[in-house]
Amino acid sequence: MVMALLSACSLVAPATFAPQQSVAEATDVPTPSPPAATPTASPGSTPSPEPTASPPPPATWHTIVRALTAPAAWLDFGFAANGDVIAIGSHDAKADPLRLFVARFTPTGRKRYEHNLDRAVTPIAGDWAAINPVDGSIVIDDFRQPTVQFWLRSFSSKTGFNLANLRTDSGINRLAIDARGRRYGLPQYGVDGNAYAAIVRLDAKGRVRAGVDYWLRPLDAGARPDRPGILAFPTAITIGRDGRVIVVDEPDAKDTYPDGRPRQAAVVTSLAPDLSSPRQWELPVEWPFGSEGFGTWSHRLSIAGAADGSLYVGEPVLNDAGSSIVGWRVRHFSVGGGEMESWGTGAPASGVGPPSHPQVDAQGRLWVIDTNPATRTTTIAVLSLPA
Repeated sequence: MVMALLSACSLVAPATFAPQQSVAEATDVPTPSPPAATPTASPGSTPSPEPTASPPPPATWHTIVRALTAPAAWLDFGFAANGDVIAIGSHDAKADPLRLFVARFTPTGRKRYEHNLDRAVTPIAGDWAAINPVDGSIVIDDFRQPTVQFWLRSFSSKTGFNLANLRTDSGINRLAIDARGRRYGLPQYGVDGNAYAAIVRLDAKGRVRAGVDYWLRPLDAGARPDRPGILAFPTAITIGRDGRVIVVDEPDAKDTYPDGRPRQAAVVTSLAPDLSSPRQWELPVEWPFGSEGFGTWSHRLSIAGAADGSLYVGEPVLNDAGSSIVGWRVRHFSVGGGEMESWGTGAPASGVGPPSHPQVDAQGRLWVIDTNPATRTTTIAVLSLPA
């Protein structure tokens, strides 16, 4: 599929913008990260072209875990604090509800143990699981259709036991957990009457303790301002290896940029751990805003941030009509939004099948769930660069 890519350009807020640092605890200190290149263009103007990236050095994908054959599949994974891989799979990935199992492997692929989770779940499409690196537990966003409620269900990776079941009043359906075990989520129904709540931080009982709205103000900041928001509707969230909170959002039909022009593109926003200091850029997408393809794409993203501030985006590739998924790919973007590399559908020489769910380990290596459509198998693979 030919990719109709948009030019990456900075969306830095006006010089007078000073987001309030309302979320951090007294001990929160944002992890230093490389500064973004100073942009010279505003959204919609013609940016200075980035230098053409040199071809990456030869790399090799290494399969780490055993392959599962459909209907079984690996569905998600993450890392424990010591670097072990904690993987979530199902013996029937089409079942509803899902019966899952968890397996833990060393970084070289030696299996430590495997356990069935002792409770079935019904996740929604997209990125619905997170690994707590502090204790290796799994947190799954479980949607209960009869009650239209979201529950955060925690499971021990050591036993598979169900540790906790927390109902989220704000309908958290995307979750990210940082190196300290703190949970950040995307509320769907607002928070305590604030319909514009965009990113929240939860306590151990699933309660919203802090957060920001579309303007990066505290959740209790009051009425909606007249000026355009810094955020729109976040649909994906992760914690980068640099400690920053990263979201991808899709615009509302009436969203505009600060200069009044319509905002009709997905935007990547990288924030300090206290949800301040935004860095933004438009994410190139083939599908026009408001189309069926755009909606399918935006709700099935999984993203991973590297220590240098760059971003990996795992995304579906759709047919020409945008009505069905025909493959998957992972794209790598610089801290300024320039596309550097791509693997999977549309990049047949990339050495990996349709990949999904990118993750970055402490050594900066890219990991993915690798799919082989011919054999209907999934595995987990890591990309190793030459020394």
